[in-house]
Amino acid sequence: MSFSVFEVLAEFRVEDGIVMPVDGVYSVYVNGSYVSSLVMSPCYVSEAVIGFLVGSGVVSSLSDIIGVSIGDGNVDVSCKGPVRPVRLYVDDCVGFIESGGFVKSRVRVDRGLVEGVVSDFMSRLDRFHGVQATGLYDLSSNNAVIAFDVSRFMSIAKALGYALTRGFSLDKSIAVASGRVSGDLVSMIARLGIPILVGFKSILYSGFKYSILLGVTLILYRGGELRILSYPERISM
Repeated sequence: MSFSVFEVLAEFRVEDGIVMPVDGVYSVYVNGSYVSSLVMSPCYVSEAVIGFLVGSGVVSSLSDIIGVSIGDGNVDVSCKGPVRPVRLYVDDCVGFIESGGFVKSRVRVDRGLVEGVVSDFMSRLDRFHGVQATGLYDLSSNNAVIAFDVSRFMSIAKALGYALTRGFSLDKSIAVASGRVSGDLVSMIARLGIPILVGFKSILYSGFKYSILLGVTLILYRGGELRILSYPERISM
């Protein structure tokens, strides 16, 4: 299966011949109330904020968001419906998100297809340094997005925001993460109903525990091999 892949790129600048990823801090307000400060690359900020708000449960769904306005270091979001009263500072910390909903997807994926997704994702990583990446591959539409960002957490937020606003079938998607897989990342994946997550570098115990609790098929790719750590019934041999 081949995918049409869109890349959400980070911003870079060159100083004295050294390529540096650009980062910035954005304060997020929902209906006038401060919610969080997010550290990220200064591009696709709207998608990042949407992915963060929905993925962390500040709002229950994309349909609750009326509008997003980006200013100089501030992001103002208008929402309808209840807004979860939280104050968070987000920069790759672990365990600050409450558990999301249990993933009930009955999708079943051939192991070879997962290997193909991993191969495509890996082929795109070596071009950039100093950033993390998260990929979402929609098996129903063959569309995919890979989001690069200075922050592991915000790369998943941008990928989720892009997928939400472009109509991805997240319950039939595979997520791939270049950074460590921790409980906060698995919680965001589960809250959006994504059934399969592949990690590369390392899987923290919180990530493994959350995958069991939340119904996510967690896979570690290491040494050219896939190791299925939870809910192996979704992967056919």
